[in-house]
Amino acid sequence: ATMTGVLAARWRTRFGMVSLGGGLLWGIAGSVLLPAESTVHQVFLGFVFGGVTAGAVGYLSPLWRAYLFYIWPIAVLYVGRLMFVEGYLAQAMAVMSLLFAILMSLVSRRMGEMVEESLRLRFHREELMHSLSEANRQLTEEVCERARAENIQLLHKPVKPAALRALLAQWRVMRAAAAE
Repeated sequence: ATMTGVLAARWRTRFGMVSLGGGLLWGIAGSVLLPAESTVHQVFLGFVFGGVTAGAVGYLSPLWRAYLFYIWPIAVLYVGRLMFVEGYLAQAMAVMSLLFAILMSLVSRRMGEMVEESLRLRFHREELMHSLSEANRQLTEEVCERARAENIQLLHKPVKPAALRALLAQWRVMRAAAAE
């Protein structure tokens, strides 16, 4: 393994552990602070947890495991605590929170794939641009060589596409005139 690969693996591991720590802190705080007798507070915490897990999609999705390490401690601890609260509303919130966590996990996975594809396309585009620049340079050299062979005077500058088309048109006219 290369040094870069080893460092990247360490970074991923540390990032995952920090995400797990953040998820555990949110989950533990929520389960401790969740009052069994106050439906308003239960709903409020549900919205807070929904917000922090939805917000984390943007910055944790490129490393999907880190997002899972973050969301699932929050979801399991919150849903687990809700299961011990009496009443159908708490049970319904537990089921909906679990469904939300599943859906956010799927959204995070898709977003991570999109970020990866975007980066792959960016690097591919840069490779193509380099190849095109090199092909343009070689074509310019070839046109200059042909022009010298035909005694056409050119400035020693890179030929721009419009100038290249004009030069090729002039060359065709001269060639046609020589053939007559």
